[in-house]
Amino acid sequence: MKVLLLNGGGIDSLAVAMILQKSGHEVHSLHVDFGYPSSIPEKAAAELIASTYCADHLNISMSGLDAMGLDASIEPRFRPVQYQQLLLTTIGASHAQMNDMPYVVTGVRGNAIVGAEFKPLFEELVRQVNLKYLKPISVVHPLETVTSTDALYALVEDSPILHDTVSCLALPACGTCLKCVFRAKYGI
Repeated sequence: MKVLLLNGGGIDSLAVAMILQKSGHEVHSLHVDFGYPSSIPEKAAAELIASTYCADHLNISMSGLDAMGLDASIEPRFRPVQYQQLLLTTIGASHAQMNDMPYVVTGVRGNAIVGAEFKPLFEELVRQVNLKYLKPISVVHPLETVTSTDALYALVEDSPILHDTVSCLALPACGTCLKCVFRAKYGI
């Protein structure tokens, strides 16, 4: 079955791509570049995940969004997610609709700091997109029962590209990987 993976280039995206490929799905990857300083390594990692585990890959650039008005009540390090998740879900659902893919797949995990609270939002946005098209799609979160970093690591530890992703597996954060360096530098 054709599925669309919303691919951020991190370990969650890697785990989902591996699960989908092992299950025999035809995985199509979509990465949205929001123009953040971390976008360069995220894009490279997303492309590597796609070339290793997916049938094809599309990168969409949405840089320049930092000028948008953001809700000041949201903690500063999470403010980009406020519109990033909305845009990513809407773009992903629309892309899936146009390309006859009945499923949009995310890497949202059950205990993710921000991800879990966006699960209902993903589903509502996809429902809204479904109202506009004849072929309904569904949003799927295969990692929603993964609640520990140990469980997540077990899913990806054998991947030859694990060290090329942009997420830190160490708790507390190692402070030396690309993702940690970018997070510290920009207070994310």
